[in-house]
Amino acid sequence: MIAFSMICYTHGKIMGMAPAVKALEALIQGGQVNGVPVPGSVEVARALGRLYGATERIAIRTDPGGSSLAKSRARAFDWATDLGADVYISCDDDVSCTDGTLARLVSLLDSDEPRVICVPCALRDGETQDVTVNIVPCEGPPLVNAIPIKLGGFGLVGMNKAAMLAVRESRPMFLDDDGVRRTLVFHDELDGEKWWGEDFSFFLQLPESVGRFALVVGVSNHSGIELELERVAELCSGSK
Repeated sequence: MIAFSMICYTHGKIMGMAPAVKALEALIQGGQVNGVPVPGSVEVARALGRLYGATERIAIRTDPGGSSLAKSRARAFDWATDLGADVYISCDDDVSCTDGTLARLVSLLDSDEPRVICVPCALRDGETQDVTVNIVPCEGPPLVNAIPIKLGGFGLVGMNKAAMLAVRESRPMFLDDDGVRRTLVFHDELDGEKWWGEDFSFFLQLPESVGRFALVVGVSNHSGIELELERVAELCSGSK
């Protein structure tokens, strides 16, 4: 099973929770909803259906109320882990990728080794308008079409069952607003005077047994900025 989650806070804020869920479900099924934009994450959900709908069961979780990214990501992680998903993919509403890129991501997660794999996304510097990427590479053995990383943003990330179980076993629990105990992941950290956001903190908290990588073949799109992943090494030069 492939579990896929997306956070679409803007839709929930504008439309209300229940109407947003219905609209997003209609969009995922290929429909059109008047006045409702199609987020990038819906394009990825549609691609999963094209690639795997005939052979694998796909579970999709939409969250139009994700005003707290850390809690929303933690809830989605526990949802996917509780489902027993073989692969879990998390996608922000402003991120998409090509079908081939998505297929490579899923293929690399088909492993008994615990793995977390980022699809790098382009970031635009607010002052210089230079393009950077949301990963920090590191030394280590690569995979086919993927390089080892220390940290990565969570715009589009996949992990396999072995990684999810390793994370759950290594982390404490927290009592969520609905009274349910959930795994404490995506918990912001303060290292001296350095603030680590919920996505980088996830990687800092990963057990050492979990491999972490970034795709370097394919195409991603973040807020309209297309990135050829073959450029990742070039854009990351000097960031190690």
